[in-house]
Amino acid sequence: MKKKMINRLGIILLILLIIQSLSALSVNLPEGAKNLTIVDSTRRPSTASDTLSAIAGNVSQLNIYAWTTTKTWQGYYGNVTGKIQLGDSSGYTLYDWQTSNPSGQIYASTSEVDFSDGNIECYNFTRTGGLYLDISAYESSLDIPATASDGINETFNLTADYDDFYIGTTRINQTCPTAYLYNSSNQSSKDTYQELILYDLTANIPIYTSIIQPDGIVGFDGNIWNFQMIVAENGRLGDDTPTDYFFYVQLE
Repeated sequence: MKKKMINRLGIILLILLIIQSLSALSVNLPEGAKNLTIVDSTRRPSTASDTLSAIAGNVSQLNIYAWTTTKTWQGYYGNVTGKIQLGDSSGYTLYDWQTSNPSGQIYASTSEVDFSDGNIECYNFTRTGGLYLDISAYESSLDIPATASDGINETFNLTADYDDFYIGTTRINQTCPTAYLYNSSNQSSKDTYQELILYDLTANIPIYTSIIQPDGIVGFDGNIWNFQMIVAENGRLGDDTPTDYFFYVQLE
């Protein structure tokens, strides 16, 4: 009798472990991009010099408007294709669905991200203390001066006006640092390309998050793209060392 009870308890424990394992695996989380290919990479050309005539004895008032390339940001844009899979832990596929116009998000960060439930939130510009990488420390790490017009919180504004989404069971719908990237000539509404800054509470790093446009919209150059995004990069004080970003994708 005692032996049977022990066996029953063992079976019950095994069932509970299986249920717990299945529960832990039931939530889909962002995954590393299967293939990243640079199709083209260009840079804004420098503006040619203009000339003015100098006449001895004259004092001239000038109005000058100039362009210069940012020393804070790298831009990415392009299209997304892929498939949604049903498979086992060994990598065998039972069924998959090709998707040429997927929805979802693209994530980029300077280290690997832990997408576990409760670990990802909107980057908080006002939070300080502990290991949290506050906005002051983040900009300092990029040599961004307080007066820079292309700083982090000058580029991303706090708003909840974006298309909300889920990471696992965590709904991203709070006030979040958000930027709208150029849709032809528009850079002021959520109808353009939306990008957020999220935060990994374990690694204490920001996560740049681009919301995929399923059918594509007109982009900055007049072509149709699924996404446009920018990521922070230090190009100041003679720093020309590139930064490696980890890319993740969540297709829906």
